[in-house]
Amino acid sequence: YAPVSVTTSAAADTTAPTTGTAVSFASTTSTGTTVNWGAASDSVTAAASLSYKVVQASSSAAIDTVAEADAATVTMAWTANTLTKVVTGLTSSTTYYFAVLVKDAAGNEALYAPVSVTTSAAADTTAPTLSGLSSGSVTGTAATLAATSNEAGTMYYVITTSSTAPTATQVAA
Repeated sequence: YAPVSVTTSAAADTTAPTTGTAVSFASTTSTGTTVNWGAASDSVTAAASLSYKVVQASSSAAIDTVAEADAATVTMAWTANTLTKVVTGLTSSTTYYFAVLVKDAAGNEALYAPVSVTTSAAADTTAPTLSGLSSGSVTGTAATLAATSNEAGTMYYVITTSSTAPTATQVAA
């Protein structure tokens, strides 16, 4: 008999990657945030070849398994060797839940635990509107003043003896 060469195949990779440090957020504003996570590791696939996917939902329970996260709203499609994603287009004063999936070359996936972030309130850049301005009971030393505003807050009155209205700077001073 002649010698015969036998080649064995490597065992299939069936082990999911190990997730890195937890999901965290930076630079959160009223309309966006930056999602960050630590690098995962895998016993077969090199760290630089692992792919990540970022998903979001309105609750943690909606993305707390790999299957749920795979079916959730995608914020970042599978991308290799990435540990951050800038998210824009969010609504102010709203809580969002994000999770990150990691996948190795064999297609095994692992899930970073979902984490929430709340966007900040939008800046109020519109001046209040006053209505119902009235005065009454005017004497030499007193007067009754009234007004209604379309916004909550404290209303201040400026009384002057000048025949011209004060500027905003003068009122603030």
